[in-house]
Amino acid sequence: MSPTGTDNGNVNGEENQYDKIADGYQTFRKVNPATLIEESTLRGAITPFIKPGVTRVLDLACGTGFWSRKVLEWGAESVVGVDLSAEMVSIARKSTSSDQNIVYRTGDAKTLGLVDLFGEPAPAAEEGEFDVVLAVWLLNYAATKEEQRQMFRTVSSNLKKGGVMVGIAPKPTPLGEIDAWAEKVNREGKTIWGVTANCYERADVPEEGWKCEITGEIEGGKTISFKTFMLGQEIYEEAAKLGRMKGRYEWVKPTMVPEGGLEVRNREFWTEYFRTGPHMGVLVVHKD
Repeated sequence: MSPTGTDNGNVNGEENQYDKIADGYQTFRKVNPATLIEESTLRGAITPFIKPGVTRVLDLACGTGFWSRKVLEWGAESVVGVDLSAEMVSIARKSTSSDQNIVYRTGDAKTLGLVDLFGEPAPAAEEGEFDVVLAVWLLNYAATKEEQRQMFRTVSSNLKKGGVMVGIAPKPTPLGEIDAWAEKVNREGKTIWGVTANCYERADVPEEGWKCEITGEIEGGKTISFKTFMLGQEIYEEAAKLGRMKGRYEWVKPTMVPEGGLEVRNREFWTEYFRTGPHMGVLVVHKD
């Protein structure tokens, strides 16, 4: 997904990368078995905060709307999806039926400001209109702690009092271990689930982490590539507090083979996946 949708799309001022790979990215999500891990872990983390027919969700980095439709399926009353990539938003609209209570718009999660339940700009207020903010593969498109702070400020502004953000981000890695992690992924190359990460340069603030290029396999032997950032685990927590998300903060890590996992890959695959370390974690942060 893009940063404000595809998860942050623009990397260091480049033209939005997801406009170019929107179709391929949607295919990548469908064929990549790691999506099953993401779905099962996210569902377990977010459903305790969803009251069927009541909960209103803002999906930042909605991409093609995959997760917007999922949270509606899991009981949300309505969803507003926002993405930086116009191509991603176009696909999201085409992929969503008229009877699904979802609206999509383009926007940058760092500068979005308040939006209402129709996705339109809203006047300044003490609290937002949403119970939950969904942030799947959003925060990893922040180049620095300051950019993450801006994203968290958007999250906080749009949440009601007592609201919560639930998102997916790269495997939480402490700053003291992040250089070793970068060396490891560069050395090992392609993972068993068909993704290659190349940590090619220090982040804009070098001590905060790395810039990475992710290459994933899609159908017919083709690949897609996109750039992202791997910042240290401490950066996320500090940025959350600076962005006025001051409540409970926790990472939820994948721990078991997801439902349907053995239908798409054998037991040896999943044993190796967990042995080498899950690629992601779910971050849950309460507003207050």
